[in-house]
Amino acid sequence: MKIRVLLAFSLFSMALFGGGAVALAQPGADEPGPTNEDQAARLLFQSAREAFAVGEYERALSGFQQAYDLSRRPALLYNIGTTLDRLRRDDEALAIFEQFLREDPETPNRAEIESRVAQLRAGIQARHAREEAARLEAERVDAERRAAEEERRLAEEHRRLAEEAASGGAHPALMISVGGVAVATGAMALGFGLRTRALDDSYEGYIATTDAASEFPPTDEQRAEARERYNRAKSRQTLTNTMLGISGAALIGAVTLIFFTDWDGDSDDAPAPAARLTPSLGVSAQGVEMGMTYDF
Repeated sequence: MKIRVLLAFSLFSMALFGGGAVALAQPGADEPGPTNEDQAARLLFQSAREAFAVGEYERALSGFQQAYDLSRRPALLYNIGTTLDRLRRDDEALAIFEQFLREDPETPNRAEIESRVAQLRAGIQARHAREEAARLEAERVDAERRAAEEERRLAEEHRRLAEEAASGGAHPALMISVGGVAVATGAMALGFGLRTRALDDSYEGYIATTDAASEFPPTDEQRAEARERYNRAKSRQTLTNTMLGISGAALIGAVTLIFFTDWDGDSDDAPAPAARLTPSLGVSAQGVEMGMTYDF
C-alpha cells in the first residue's frame, strides 16, 4: 500500500509541477512563466511529499494543504485525503475524497478512491453505532444506579416506618408521599413504554422494508442502521422496566403504610378525637376490598 501511495504521489508530482523536461523547459516569448504562487506551491508539495515518505503525516498534511490553497489544483486533494486517512481522521478524509471526485471526475484512479470512500463511510457509520450503543448503555447504567438508590431510600423508609409504627404510627403525609412516587414513576413507565413501542415498530418496519426492497443481503449501512434502531428500542425497554420496578416498590410501600399510619394525628398534647379513622381490608367474591372506616 505504501508503494502504491508513493507512486501515486510521484505521478501527481509530474502532473502538478512538472516532472518531465517539457514541464521544466523555459517558456517561449508568448508563453507566461510560472508565477510566484506556482513556485511556492511546488516547494511546499515537494517538502510535504518528503514528510509523508518518512511518516511525518502532520507536517505532510500542512504542506499539501498550503500547496492546494496556493495552486487550487484538484490532484492535491488526493494527497490531502490520503494523509488524513493515514492520520485516521476518517470524517475529514471522506469529505476530501468526495471533493476530489467532484473536482476531478475523470481521475484515472476513480474506482480505487470510490472503494476507499465506501470503506470510510461504512467505518464512520459503524463508529457512530458504537457511540450510540455506548450512550444507551450509559443511560441504562445510570437508570439502574438511580433505581438502586431509590430502593435503598425506600428500604430506609420502611425501616423508619416500622420504628414509628412501634411508637405510635407514621404521619399520613409519608404515605401520601410514597403514593405520589408510585404514581409519578408509573406515569414515567407508561411514557417510556409508549416510546419503546414506537421504537420497536420503527425497527420492525425498517427490517420489513429492507427485506422487501432488495433481493440481495443487506449492506453494512443497512445492518448498522438496523442495529442502531434495535439498541434504541432495547435501551428504552430497560428504562421502562426500571421505572415499573420503582413504581411497584413504591406502591407496595404505600399500601403497607396504610396499616402503619396514625390517621388520627394523635399526640401527647392533643385531646382524643371523637372518632378514629382506620384502614380496612377484606376479601369477598368480587375480590380484595380495601378502604377506610370510622370507629366511634
